[in-house]
Amino acid sequence: MSKRVKDIPVGNSEKKKRKHLSLSIAQKVEVLRKLDGGVSVKCLTEECGVGTTTIYDLKKQKDKLLKFYSDSDNQELMKNRKTLHRAKNEDLDCVLIEWIRQQRSKDMPLTGLLVMKQARIYHEELNIEGKCEYSEGWLQKFKTPSWYQVS
Repeated sequence: MSKRVKDIPVGNSEKKKRKHLSLSIAQKVEVLRKLDGGVSVKCLTEECGVGTTTIYDLKKQKDKLLKFYSDSDNQELMKNRKTLHRAKNEDLDCVLIEWIRQQRSKDMPLTGLLVMKQARIYHEELNIEGKCEYSEGWLQKFKTPSWYQVS
């Protein structure tokens, strides 16, 4: 009886595949510090559970990562945040955050619908190109502190 194609081992099937792991910004900065301190790439791959390519990619992004980390108002947020992406419309976010602060200082009750409506108004006033759906999903991301940087 012949073996089915999927039962025949290909290459080194003994090697276990590493689980996908995404490091936080804070962890990435710590890896860079250890690299600067002389810790080997191999040692870091074992310690962090990532591949060598990941470590070398971090080395390439070193300047961006360190600048982003140092520019952050709240280092605590960097423990959960994993990407360097900023909001698509930072101007809109800054204006909207200021509007929210003003409304709160007047003790005005704010609802999600009201914030989304004001975002649409500012979208038009700021002449932002392209469409944006100010939906519940957008609102959830907007409300997440790691999504935007309040200065």
